[in-house]
Amino acid sequence: MTGTGFAATDIQPGRAPRWVGPALAILSLAIAAPSLSNGFAYDDVPIIENNPVVHTLSSPRVYLTQGYWPPPGDIVYRPLTVWLFAVQWWIGDGAPIVFHAVNALLFMAGVLLLYRLGLRILPPAGAACAAMLFAVHPVHVEALANVVGQAELSVAAAVLLGVLVYLEGRRRPAFSTARAAALAGILLWAGLAKEQGLMLPLILLAAEATLVCGGSVAERVRQAGPAYLLQVVAGLLLLVLRLGAVPLTGGMQADAIRGASLPGRALTMLGAVPEWLRLFLWPFHLQADYGPGEIVRASGWGPSQLAGLLIVASAAAAVLVWRSRRPVAAFGLLWVAVALFPVSNLLTPTGVVVAERTLYLPSVGVALALGAGAAWLWQRLGQGRPRVAAGAAAMLLLVAPAWRTLTRERVWRDTGTLLAATVRDAPDSYRAWWLLAHHLAEVGDTARATAMYREAAERPASDARFWEEFGQFVRVTTGCEAAVPIFRRGLAQSDSAVVARSRLYYCLLDVGALDEARAVAAEGVSLGDSAFVALMARADSLSAARAESR
Repeated sequence: MTGTGFAATDIQPGRAPRWVGPALAILSLAIAAPSLSNGFAYDDVPIIENNPVVHTLSSPRVYLTQGYWPPPGDIVYRPLTVWLFAVQWWIGDGAPIVFHAVNALLFMAGVLLLYRLGLRILPPAGAACAAMLFAVHPVHVEALANVVGQAELSVAAAVLLGVLVYLEGRRRPAFSTARAAALAGILLWAGLAKEQGLMLPLILLAAEATLVCGGSVAERVRQAGPAYLLQVVAGLLLLVLRLGAVPLTGGMQADAIRGASLPGRALTMLGAVPEWLRLFLWPFHLQADYGPGEIVRASGWGPSQLAGLLIVASAAAAVLVWRSRRPVAAFGLLWVAVALFPVSNLLTPTGVVVAERTLYLPSVGVALALGAGAAWLWQRLGQGRPRVAAGAAAMLLLVAPAWRTLTRERVWRDTGTLLAATVRDAPDSYRAWWLLAHHLAEVGDTARATAMYREAAERPASDARFWEEFGQFVRVTTGCEAAVPIFRRGLAQSDSAVVARSRLYYCLLDVGALDEARAVAAEGVSLGDSAFVALMARADSLSAARAESR
């Protein structure tokens, strides 16, 4: 090897015991075991259980032309994930256990690949610590126990494999064509599984900047340039495939950032940074929904924004300081930053501000950084009793997160169980109560659905669709007189809410408020919706008929 090699600061000689790998595999499967008895829950239902595309196994190229969600769909593009769902449906005739078993195997693969990566860049103790922490981390439950989390698991395995291939290639004077092609294939795998997979080239750059030392910039470009060139080619291919299936922008936006400018989104996301940090380092309170009431739109600088800025600035400073002294820790922090970028809502607004499943890939970087810290401490303990005591303490510290993970997995047993837990976990979110109400209405529990809708209505609900749905539920179960004020609240949230306006119009006709119905239709016409012209004329006709009857 000439010119470049691994940074040696965090690497110490030593051989890992052979039993560690099998023990990590057993630990991973034991952690995943409770999820095997889960059914389909939450997003699993529309994406897998009720999705005809998944129920018929077609050629893989068919899925390349379709979006992730069933029609009308949105901007999400994950054809590899959907195709794999179809394969699993075919294998098990729709049995949920097949999907959960694949999740368990992908989870185990992620843990073992992380351990393998750790052995390349950390002492054995640090590698084992990072892998064990990753295996028991409670924030992974959503990705592991919910079938659609398979996208997260697949992407993480692909990115870890990509980094391993890259670092092995950088041990040599020149990056081989075979490895560069393999890396391009891995990027295609990751990018077709989920959007976060497109971050692989940036994670490789982070590895180059921290874990590879020696050689001028020109030498580095000459040696690794072909690999990055093929990454660009693979990325462009992914872009072409995506544009042929779904648009790049549009789709649902989270309440906290809906319609916000880039500075507004940045402020809101700064306020979410402390929540990310808590979930990485103290993830004992978990919830399936971080919606309105839990994460709110920032109107200016506040304590959360200041805390978020301090966390980001501290992490950036740590990377600069540790890049030469503790390169693995610096690499871990850069991994976190890069993996979080697609869900930061800075490039484009998304449907979530915080979601635990999106933290699966970033948590790899957290595990590596903490593994580097554990390796540093382990080296300073010397031999004998201090190390034995530290090892025992580390095992004890892992018991609590392991237990939290095992108990949390059962929350994802089915949609009803999950949503009932969510209103307990996130009581301030009207969306949590709304989702439970919607589910109860679907299964015919009218009394409890009514109570849950009213609980949601007592919280600030800014989504006109909630009022449309709540109003229609009341209209069907109670009558229009009770539904009218609910539809009015929907229009107060958005005067362009066509469904709420039309339903309000018909309810006003039903209760005999013809003049008000005409005014509602006229306002729709003034907003440019020609469909309300006929409704306005109908209200006029009914008013005239009423006058004649008198």
